[in-house]
Amino acid sequence: MNKNTKIIWGLIIIIALIVIVTTVRRNSETPSGPLKIGVIAPSSGPYAIMNEGIQHAIYLASSTHLTAVYQDDQCDTKDAISAYNLLKQQDVRLFYVACSGSVMALAPLVKQNGDLIITAYAGSAAIRETGPEVIRFIPDALSVTDVMNDYVKDQIGKRFVLLYENQDYAKSAADAIASSSANIIETESYSSSDNSYLTILTKIKAAKADYVIWIPTSDVAAQKILKEMKTLSLTTPIIGDVNLCGYSFSPKDFGIHGVCWNAELSGDAYNQFKSAFKSTFGVDSQYPFYDAITYDSVKIIDALIPRVGNDIAMLKTKLLAGVSGEVSSYNFDSNGEVQDVGKYLTKVEF
Repeated sequence: MNKNTKIIWGLIIIIALIVIVTTVRRNSETPSGPLKIGVIAPSSGPYAIMNEGIQHAIYLASSTHLTAVYQDDQCDTKDAISAYNLLKQQDVRLFYVACSGSVMALAPLVKQNGDLIITAYAGSAAIRETGPEVIRFIPDALSVTDVMNDYVKDQIGKRFVLLYENQDYAKSAADAIASSSANIIETESYSSSDNSYLTILTKIKAAKADYVIWIPTSDVAAQKILKEMKTLSLTTPIIGDVNLCGYSFSPKDFGIHGVCWNAELSGDAYNQFKSAFKSTFGVDSQYPFYDAITYDSVKIIDALIPRVGNDIAMLKTKLLAGVSGEVSSYNFDSNGEVQDVGKYLTKVEF
């Protein structure tokens, strides 16, 4: 074999090796079918309405490269861990998690396993401590309470009662308000499963505060509280957070006035989402802001999959670099927290 022949064969072997390595790498990065996203949300219990909106939003996203696999956690941390383990048995590595407590319970497992959580519902400030294994597309409790605290501070000489649901998001928001507001004369918490709130509301009425700062979560419990406020003729003005602004009912329907901050998007795409939701499912979205961002986040990830395959680390890198969807754009800090949250919050008087 002469020298030229050896060179030619050497080049053929090198080219063959390059083709083999490239093929193996491509096969390892490209899923054989749609990438699974495990959706852990409460399909039963007092927060089930949340899961209904999430499922509808994901359906409307019409993913080509994603397929959703659902598990019920009832917003309970133990159930969330069980749901995560069941999904892991199905080779799921990408998760959408709705409830704050569930996100925090799963974050250490996700970090250990190299998985990724996205959320467009979980608002607890404690999620800031989890790290970039959780990417949150919405403002958290501290972002919301910043604007609430500014309003409270402007009510010079007024006295406040703080009322909140004993749930992760609401508690973190209440803690932030309590640490910034000196004139809170009483604090009360409640459970979404309570049969009646008359005892708590009677104490609030007796306190004769100028305002009730209220951070609810469950719409069922919130509506029951408003009905019982009306029964007691408790008409103390309310300073409410985004949840109170987001319900299909308003305190003014029960003869109570005040202010809240609405999480809202603008533009034709947002209005088109709400219209599509109503025309497809026959009802309005109960939480259109969160459902629209759920829709947007799923669409964004679906569009990224052809570029990243099943490489979760690469998907995380692409998301953290900043992304744009149909209804909004999203810039994140290195910890996975969305920035520029002020553009989402609007004060509403009722």
